[in-house]
Amino acid sequence: MTVRVNKPAFNLREKLSEVERPIGVKGNELMRAETAQDARDLVSAGRKNALYNGDMRIWQRGTTFGNGGGGGAVNYTADRWNSTRYASSENDVSREDANYLGFRYCLRSARGGGDTATTARFVHQVLEQKDTWKLRGKYVTFSFYLRVGSGFSGGLVKSSITYHTDSAREERFYYNQFINGNNTQSRIEHKSLSTDWQRFTHTTYIPDNAQQVGVSIESNENLPNAVSADYFEMTGCQLEVGRNATDFEHRSIGEELALCQRYFFKKEEPVWGYNIGTNNNYYRAPIDFPVTMRTTPTMSAISVDTAGAAAYTFQFIGVNGATYYWNNTTSLAKINSLTASAEL
Repeated sequence: MTVRVNKPAFNLREKLSEVERPIGVKGNELMRAETAQDARDLVSAGRKNALYNGDMRIWQRGTTFGNGGGGGAVNYTADRWNSTRYASSENDVSREDANYLGFRYCLRSARGGGDTATTARFVHQVLEQKDTWKLRGKYVTFSFYLRVGSGFSGGLVKSSITYHTDSAREERFYYNQFINGNNTQSRIEHKSLSTDWQRFTHTTYIPDNAQQVGVSIESNENLPNAVSADYFEMTGCQLEVGRNATDFEHRSIGEELALCQRYFFKKEEPVWGYNIGTNNNYYRAPIDFPVTMRTTPTMSAISVDTAGAAAYTFQFIGVNGATYYWNNTTSLAKINSLTASAEL
């Protein structure tokens, strides 16, 4: 005998909505995603951090910098990070041990004991146009870990996210803004600081005509005289698309170094040139670069074999080579180490 059972039709989506499930707000958003790309954006899949060297692992220029960046001058310290200060204040930058949640290093911005200046100091990173375009027309969140020394003065730090809309220029910061004006800035204060690590966040909207974006962390102004341990330290800096900060993106050391070498490269192996002029004053040498640099670099010798052969200039002639000259008759075919900079 055949038995037939009929059951009224029901809406499966409604039934599912009645089932208790611990998927949370983000899970609901994922279920509503219409495309794979929508889902990837929701979970920040792929390379999400627009900043380079956010965990302060790369320091090609050195690890200690005394009182640099006066009057808004360029003073790159940790790779891709520039420090500035007002002319009368101090901003001593150094690499320190962070030892926190997977972060080995941090950047310290300090005032020397007894500094009587009352002005702020700044640490910032500016994106080039090519890295800014992926942020346009979206909300972005700048997050960072910060702690202060026991003698930190000012009571707060400020973070800023700044952009300009002039397609004709690509430039660095002057304190916490782009040099030539046309800046739009979101700037907030972070209080309740601690000698223990804390994570701070800052969210704003980047319009679809933005050409460059930069972020900055700065001390307060109107400071009392500095005492020992008057510093702030920062690490785990991330700028990402979205209204919320997600876990810091830890990239491999090889990838992070290559990203930084697009802007600055230090070669510590000897470079041998061959003479193509007269009186031993015209040498050419192939110099291999690990990555293609952002633009034609400015090259400088750090160490040469003969102290008397210091009067020379570099002339860049291609991606994989350079020509350098000596303005005297000293024979010098070897440079022990050099740097190439294509920073903003």
